[in-house]
Amino acid sequence: MSIPYVANALNGWTHNVRCQKVTKENNYGKITIVKSSPFILDMCIQPIPQEKINRQVYGNRSWKYKSLWVKGKPDLKTDDVIFVNDRNYRIETIIDWSEGGYMNYDVEEDYILE
Repeated sequence: MSIPYVANALNGWTHNVRCQKVTKENNYGKITIVKSSPFILDMCIQPIPQEKINRQVYGNRSWKYKSLWVKGKPDLKTDDVIFVNDRNYRIETIIDWSEGGYMNYDVEEDYILE
């Protein structure tokens, strides 16, 4: 049984946001940071539910967790960092609802060492 296509329900809830993705690559033991060119995602950012924060390790509960709802299926993977509105978000969890027309990412605010 497949889930219904619900991306149209996100109309008005999401908006186009200019983003840039940063990934880490391992080149023979040396970690290098690779930045993508800017791209547009149809998305919204909202606070993560309190139940998910309560499941975090006690010392991590003060971190800034968010949930990204994105239409379509962008090329994002765990541990990627995306720059959105002058904020850096590291992708912690990916919830694949692509059959329904969107993806959900649990992210935390992060910084990048260069």
